[in-house]
Formats: sequence, C-alpha cells, structure tokens
Amino acid sequence: MGNFSNHIRWKGEQRARLVTGSGVEVNFDSQQASLLSSEDAFMAAVNTSFLSAFLWAANRLHLRLILYECQAEAIVQEDLERVEWFSEIHLFPTIRVAAGGETHDVVVEHTQRALQAAHKFSLIANSIKATLVVEPRIEVF
Repeated sequence: MGNFSNHIRWKGEQRARLVTGSGVEVNFDSQQASLLSSEDAFMAAVNTSFLSAFLWAANRLHLRLILYECQAEAIVQEDLERVEWFSEIHLFPTIRVAAGGETHDVVVEHTQRALQAAHKFSLIANSIKATLVVEPRIEVF
C-alpha cells in the first residue's frame, strides 16, 4: 500500500508542531483544549480511516449515499500502575442512502455489507489493539 511519515518538533512545554508526509501541518498541545491532542488525532485517525474504507465499499456496492456522519467515542482503561490505553472505540455512523429502485431490505443489506467491509479493510482499525464497535443507524430514502 505504501509508506507514511511525519515529523514532529517540540515547541516548549506541552506544545508541538506536526508536519505529515502529505504536507499537512498541525499544532498539538496536551494542555490547551483549543488545539489538537494526540488522543484527538488518534480518534480522528480511526474515524477517518473507517470512513475511507466505507466509501470505497459503498462505491463498489453502488450505494447511493446521501449522508454519512459518525460520532466516535472511546473507553479508556487504567491499570494498577496507572498505565492508560484505549480499550474500546465506538463508532456511531448515521448513513442515509437513496433506494434508487431497490427495496428497503436490499439497500440495508448492501449498506451493512459496506460497513462490514469497512471494518475489515480499515488500515487504522486493523492496526490498533482496542476493540472497534460499530453501531450504525441506517436510513433509506
């Protein structure tokens, strides 16, 4: 598939600037809520990777996608030594699809197949140890 890279430079205190291999620049600060934290970036990576895989699958299944929105939430665990990790990530996509002459059940089935493929082929989802739980709401119009 390819290689990915980024470069981060500490800017003092809890601040840093990240430059991705594609040229996107992002400021990080673990103490300032208005800037992206590493936890926010991690959650965004999971959510956007799942979206990309879903869009790929939806296209292959000829879904007539009207809307895709997804809330991502995580459960963080802590052990006795105060080591924290993401144990579960829950995605709550709302997916609106045009029937386009198909029955409601067929559209829902194809949408569920696209969701299953997204779960299977998401690079980020395949790279984390947290359990990924997808709880979709599918609307057919």
